[in-house]
This record gives sequence, C-alpha cells and structure tokens, in this order.
Amino acid sequence: MTLYILQEFWGSQEGRFRARKFYFLLASGLLLPTLMPFESYNADNFLVNLSYWLSHVLILAGLSGFVARRAFPRFVQQETSPVWALVQFSLTLSVPVYLISVLYELAAGPEADDTVAALLWWAFDTALYTLIIVGGISIAAVKFAAKPAAPGPPAGQRFFNRLSPSLGSELVCLSMEDHYIRVHTQIGNELIHLSMKDALSELDGYPGFQVHRSWWVSVSGLTHVNKEQRKYTAHLTNGLAVPISRNHVEKLKEAGFL
Repeated sequence: MTLYILQEFWGSQEGRFRARKFYFLLASGLLLPTLMPFESYNADNFLVNLSYWLSHVLILAGLSGFVARRAFPRFVQQETSPVWALVQFSLTLSVPVYLISVLYELAAGPEADDTVAALLWWAFDTALYTLIIVGGISIAAVKFAAKPAAPGPPAGQRFFNRLSPSLGSELVCLSMEDHYIRVHTQIGNELIHLSMKDALSELDGYPGFQVHRSWWVSVSGLTHVNKEQRKYTAHLTNGLAVPISRNHVEKLKEAGFL
C-alpha cells in the first residue's frame, strides 16, 4: 500500500477515480444494514436502517476528496506510514459523520440516549466503523490499482540484434549502399542487408534524424551543422560530414541544431 495510490484514489478529481470511490462506498452502504454492526439505528426496519447507513457513506463520498486533497500531500511530505495516514484520514472523516449521526438519532424522538457516556461511546463506534470502511476500501483500491506495464525492450533493440556485438550500441549514423546499410557506431562500422526504410522502422524511438534519402544520423553522433550558401552539412563525432537535404532541414531547426 503506497501513499501515492491512496492519494490518487481518495483525492483525485478525475472522473474514473471518483466513480470507483463512489461505487465502493455505495457497496459498503448496502452491505452494512445487512450486517447491522454496532447496534444499528433500527434493526427491525431494514429501509430505515438502510437510509441510516447510506447517509453515512454519502457523507464520506462527499467529504473524502476534499479532506484527502489537503491531508495526503502532508502525509507524503512527512513520509507518514500508509497505515497511520489512513488512521488520521479516517478519524478526520469520522467527525462530520458523528455529528450527522447524533442529529439523526436525536431527531428520532425523546427515547434517544443523549447522556455523555452514550455520546462518547457513539463517537468511538463512529470512528471505528469509519476506519473499517475507509481501510477496507483502501485495501481494495490498492489491490485493484492498475499495475505498471512491464518495461519493453530498449528502443532499437531489434536493429541492434543484427549487428556484431563488438560494434557496441552507440550509433553515429546509417548510410545506404545499394541494397545494404552501412552502420557506423562509435567503435566501427558494418554492412548489413537491410533497406533504409526497414532500418528506420526498427529504430523507432531511438533518438536520431533522417537528414537525407541515404543518410540517418543519431542525436549523440551529431556535433554541429554547417551552412554554406544554400547547402547544409551535418558533422559527426566519427569525422564524417553528411549532406542534409532541404526537406529535412526543418526537423533539425526544431531540435535546435540550426
């Protein structure tokens, strides 16, 4: 259980999180009158008992986001343990729930028990079931939180699988030679049977630019760009000077090389 997941679940204003939180709380409100914990308000009248518990969870639904957006950033900053953060969060929410419960009970009539001892015991009950509801929902929220996607292979891995391991994996440039591609790395170069189109497809995600129909250069291999009259030339770390065609100049300008 992490504070970040709890903060996102309870405090997010994004629709999917608010809907998920509401469904969890609604399920709790429907389940509690069946279980009738803590001497529920009217055990003989299910509908009254249902309205009693639904009023509690609706208060939680209405206030939990507001409280979470103020409490959890402080919990994260202070590196509070998730369990202690949930206890504090639940106790804070139990206060308005308790006040509404007292009003609800007093409105029932003169038979309501309003002694100090009864009110204190009632406060304890309210704090306890609020903690149980919030804690149970939090555990479910963490359990069903979206798992981070497993990391995929590094960008260009399929292309690098074609090269001799001795060339390393730091590309400088690619150049076309008939139906072959000459691959230049910081260590050396090698000729492989592959079209430029297929090579660029396999290098998708690897930082670099196609600067000419027959040339591709990596960002790490590009030192600077020269302009002489109307011709542009890319200078590379391995000493090569590569022509840049006009239709590829704009990409280099956007990347800050021109």
